[in-house]
Amino acid sequence: MRIIKNINNNFAIAVDGAGNRLIISGKGIGFGKVPRELEDITRINRSYYDVDEAYVSMLNEIPEEIIAISAQIVDQARRHIDNPISSNIVFTLADHIHFSIQRYQKQMNVQLPIVYDIQHLFEKEMAIGAYGLRLIQKELHIALPKEEAAYIALHIINAEMQDNHRAYPDHHRERVRYANQ
Repeated sequence: MRIIKNINNNFAIAVDGAGNRLIISGKGIGFGKVPRELEDITRINRSYYDVDEAYVSMLNEIPEEIIAISAQIVDQARRHIDNPISSNIVFTLADHIHFSIQRYQKQMNVQLPIVYDIQHLFEKEMAIGAYGLRLIQKELHIALPKEEAAYIALHIINAEMQDNHRAYPDHHRERVRYANQ
């Protein structure tokens, strides 16, 4: 694996043996001159394929523990949802969680009027959102409002749609359209 660009000390852009670009993370992995060969691939904690370049700059703005929490939520989603999920969700969800925490700390409460619709139409996604809130509470000791589970669910729904709008049965596509209106 060849590192072609450092993002910060713990993230870098690399090219694998098949020529695919990816983002890799690991302690100190983004430190050093580029380009360079990564001799010890065990230093990689996570790799992210097919990430839109627009999300790379987020890695310098979002705390790493929030990116790690987002990745765990996405892992949970991939275990429980049959449809493929966009790789970009780790970064967009982390950005949302980071912003939600900032709103929470400023005591700003944002209402989501379609929470009950999302609960009834997307039970799996809502369960994953609730898991995300528990994880945030456990790891960061921040109890976000329960409506945030619906926001997490919407991120998952949108990530499913990005990659697989043709893979959805017609009735599911209609439910997603209704939830996003």
